[in-house]
Amino acid sequence: MKMIVRRFLAPLAFFISILLSAQALAFDVGGLSYTIIGATNNVEVMGRQSGNTDLDIVIPDTVVDGTTNYSVTSIVKFAFFDNALTSVTIGNSVTSIGKEAFAFNALTSVIIPDSVISIMLGAFGNNAITTLTIGNSVTTIEDLAFANNALTSVIIPDGVTSIGVEAFNDNELTSAAFKGGFGDFPPNMFDTNPTLATITYCEGTSGWPQ
Repeated sequence: MKMIVRRFLAPLAFFISILLSAQALAFDVGGLSYTIIGATNNVEVMGRQSGNTDLDIVIPDTVVDGTTNYSVTSIVKFAFFDNALTSVTIGNSVTSIGKEAFAFNALTSVIIPDSVISIMLGAFGNNAITTLTIGNSVTTIEDLAFANNALTSVIIPDGVTSIGVEAFNDNELTSAAFKGGFGDFPPNMFDTNPTLATITYCEGTSGWPQ
């Protein structure tokens, strides 16, 4: 009988230790949930804290848990998916915005800070965005990142080297401007923008079809 109890308790103790470890890596602050990224002082935003129904979200540069100050460096996939958000402020330490992180909300204006490097698939798809500022450090805009919105114009910074298919599909674009060269840009990045009449780029930039 004693042997049976020991065999049962050993895996149970292991499971409890794993559970406690996972809990230690996650915490809630200011209405948002965070997870620590590995053995770093960086965290990723998981979404709204349980019970938080705020429609205006502010993602800070840093958060404090206990005595430790963490930099908020990423927003995970689906973090705020279909939360009926009307506005979001993204902190200046965020470098990555995950797949469909803000998709299917009611956002009308978005500023991507200069800290952001990558905007993943469908990150801001299916909102009502009319004004968009893309930060100067962005290099990658994935498929459908800003699809199904109400943009009338967009400026692509010169650091952007990769744009996914239909990244700006189904908007109301009349103009688009590129500050840099023609990178990994698919021909259909502006699909379903029937009033898009003008695409401009800077003199001397490379790779543009004439």
